[in-house]
Amino acid sequence: FQVLQTMRSEEELKNVPVLIFTKAASEENILRAAQYGIVGYVKKPFTPDELIGRVSKYVTMEETHTILLVDEDEKQLQKVEQMLINHFPHEILTVTSGIEGLELLRNEDIQLVISGTDMALIDGLRLLTFVREDKRLKRTPVIFMDYEEDPDFMEEADELGFQGFVTKPVKAQDLIEKVEAALAEEQKFLDELGLQLTMRK
Repeated sequence: FQVLQTMRSEEELKNVPVLIFTKAASEENILRAAQYGIVGYVKKPFTPDELIGRVSKYVTMEETHTILLVDEDEKQLQKVEQMLINHFPHEILTVTSGIEGLELLRNEDIQLVISGTDMALIDGLRLLTFVREDKRLKRTPVIFMDYEEDPDFMEEADELGFQGFVTKPVKAQDLIEKVEAALAEEQKFLDELGLQLTMRK
């Protein structure tokens, strides 16, 4: 664990995936490893195919996600879409109403929602409520964007749980930082969950 601690303190190494070889692991070590962002254990003895299979998950192409953009402000929508395309390999789906957004959430595998707050019929809060009440979607990160923060909206959204707010006109750096943080937080949760499930098999 000393090596891991050192790696995670180094800027160039902190995001490097780490697999641990072990014959067994205690509950204490599982939790400790999760804190350092371990992506998994490989139990000894293991076959070459098992090792290659585990390693290949982390040395393949950059993982892509599907991001849903929802906003009636078409000018800003197009601007945000282009910013994301320029910076990420992710698939971007764009719609101009909350109703269309709900339809895609029901039928597509969405990993992140970026939504306007003020939309007719189904606004940002109703969209967020739908996401949090759906068992399949409830952990999906949601980022809002608008020209200013409405205190009442922010209070209600905070109670439901959202991952960020981007002020219009959207600046690329602000948007990218919020998207990266939201996806990284969710990936960390999934990695830790997968690690614990693996060790309990």
